[in-house]
Amino acid sequence: MDFEYGDNLWHSLLTILSAVIVDCLLLGIAISTACWFIANRFLRKKNLPQHQVEQHLEWLYAFDVHCNSYFPLFLLLYVLQFLGSPFLLWKSFVSGVVSCVLYAVVLAYYHYLNFLGYSALPFLERTELAISFMNNLGYSALPFLEWTEVNGWKVVTTTNMAVIFFIFGVTLDTSELLLALKAWKAIIFGLVSMLVICPLFGFICMLLPFKPYEFALGLAVMACVPTSLSSGVTLVIGAYGNGALALLFTVTGNILGIITSPLAVKVVLGSRTDAHVDSGDLLVKLGVSILMPVLVGKATRELIKPIRDNVAKYKVPLYLINNLQITMIVWQKLSSARSVLVEQDLGDVLLAGLAAIVLHFVFLFTNILLSWLLRFPEKERKAIIVMGSQKNLPTAAVIISYFDAAAVGNLGLMTIPCIVFYIMQLFIDAFIASGWAGKYERLALVQASYDEQLKQLEENASSTDLAGKVAAKVSTGGAAGGTASEGGVERIAAGYVQAAFASEAAVNGSRPARTARLSAARGSTDSDDMGQLQNVELCDVNPLLERS
Repeated sequence: MDFEYGDNLWHSLLTILSAVIVDCLLLGIAISTACWFIANRFLRKKNLPQHQVEQHLEWLYAFDVHCNSYFPLFLLLYVLQFLGSPFLLWKSFVSGVVSCVLYAVVLAYYHYLNFLGYSALPFLERTELAISFMNNLGYSALPFLEWTEVNGWKVVTTTNMAVIFFIFGVTLDTSELLLALKAWKAIIFGLVSMLVICPLFGFICMLLPFKPYEFALGLAVMACVPTSLSSGVTLVIGAYGNGALALLFTVTGNILGIITSPLAVKVVLGSRTDAHVDSGDLLVKLGVSILMPVLVGKATRELIKPIRDNVAKYKVPLYLINNLQITMIVWQKLSSARSVLVEQDLGDVLLAGLAAIVLHFVFLFTNILLSWLLRFPEKERKAIIVMGSQKNLPTAAVIISYFDAAAVGNLGLMTIPCIVFYIMQLFIDAFIASGWAGKYERLALVQASYDEQLKQLEENASSTDLAGKVAAKVSTGGAAGGTASEGGVERIAAGYVQAAFASEAAVNGSRPARTARLSAARGSTDSDDMGQLQNVELCDVNPLLERS
């Protein structure tokens, strides 16, 4: 732990001021703004009842939540850590573990308090999903585990990957995959786009003049891996796309990616560097990290009925555990590159992040254009665009972790553009999916309004036609009495039909006919009409009502 309070009073005061100004205020403003935007944009409840007023989260509330959550963090990291600094600064494995655990507990507690602040608002939903990534950040503060290696296997990284794909297998419901097979043309194109077309952009990434060059290598690796696991499917379903097709892309793409990704990485990186990539060894490691856990998880789901029946109830905890593993991988990579990263120029780091964002937009534009030219249906096109443009960060991180650092450079620096790509693809694609969903819902409302108006027109037309039938029946002798005056037949029929429709009991024949006749006669002032109306029997009208 390299943290110091300073060797004199002035340095100590600067440390305290930085804790207040930088950590509490500046960083707090950034976190509060991000949570305020995410909550208002994605977490507010929709389709509220008419008597409820739509509400928004105020920024000051978000900042107040941060301040309340920051106070315990300040006590633990600036007071307790100061008191325990003689032990924490001791150069030993135990002190390193205690230091990491301290930060893990404190950061997790800070974000848990944030979660409580937002979950208390009744107009927000799914707050546990929005805060889960930041919560996992605290638990993953164990960078020393990145160095644990046995016979060339990164133990912790492989374990993280195995947990991710085991959960994927346990939660994988393949009952809908057969439905997606009908769109076989979309399946072929989506897989080709994901595993062939996108890796071709890796050659362009290799030509970018980054300093350090590891940023270009990381972008090239990210272009060669398959699609994401769960986020893409969720976005496609939320955008009213073909969810079964998106799930098929996820399963098939990640299984085929075990074979295609090592080969693509070897070809792309070999085009500009002398780095030796053992694609065979990498394929074996990916098979153990990805394929075997998926098969074990799927077998567990199918063979153990209680798990199959109850896994949906624990979807959120499993999702959080999944995110925990991803965050641990990211944290380990960043921690291993910390000493090198702080030496890099800020402009170079920002440029690498910007390039990662541009690369995702290139994938989106390519899939949008090609799927439109091939005239795929709208729902299939949504699945192709999202799943073909997203990339799997855990797979990229595992591939990078098995590179020879002496040949390709710092592995942690290679991971940075991959992390930026992964995070930004969630925000960008969520924005696109939200636009698709809004358009679909507006069209659905217009269609519902049109159907309602059409139904009213049909009912009006049916009532008019029924009145005509009753009038014809009255005029042709359906009544036992005399002849009605001019226009009287029509008024009698209209009044009778109105009374019949107004009284469901009369329509069903559960009331005497006289009740309906008298109700209709109340609106008439013509004695001939009243006489004619009393001679019309309800039994003559009921068949007409039923046929209408």
